[in-house]
Amino acid sequence: MHVCKNINVGNRRTSIRIERELWSAVNELCQREGMTVHELCSIIDKFRGGNSLTAALRVFLVVYYRLAATEVGHATAGHGAGVAGRGADRWSPIIAQVFQD
Repeated sequence: MHVCKNINVGNRRTSIRIERELWSAVNELCQREGMTVHELCSIIDKFRGGNSLTAALRVFLVVYYRLAATEVGHATAGHGAGVAGRGADRWSPIIAQVFQD
């Protein structure tokens, strides 16, 4: 079942309609990374190119969780509580894989 939620991306409001399980994954990711859904979607929006925000979010989730599937992968990906102060740079490995041409 799909769930539609309103998201603030930058200075605009939009909606994303994805499966309930994916919203759970988004919420877990945001909790782990110490950020809001709005902040995550704003980061993804900056790099999504011609892809829809919904599609880019889905792909981002898959890549994030694949990179974090093991402790080594988690550390290599550079995300999690240990790197919270690195800012947007911590997303570089995921952005590179999600949005490569």
